Amino acid sequence: MRGGTMAANMLSATPSAPAAAFLPSLPQAADAPKTTVLRAARLLDVESGKMLMPGEVLVRGERIAEVGTVVRASARRGSD
Repeated sequence: MRGGTMAANMLSATPSAPAAAFLPSLPQAADAPKTTVLRAARLLDVESGKMLMPGEVLVRGERIAEVGTVVRASARRGSD
């Protein structure tokens, strides 16, 4: 192949618009769901019938993510 032909082929294969324009936008940090840890002196586990002392509920956005006597330490760093 001649050098000019290869360069012409490479240029024709290159899109005219930046590829990033076609990628879906990624969620920003502000779009991340709010994380909250609710703490209670006592929390009833209705499935087992046992009282958890103390009790904690980890809420991410509008969903309960975890329930127990101590929720994950990594979740506590982002809690309010």
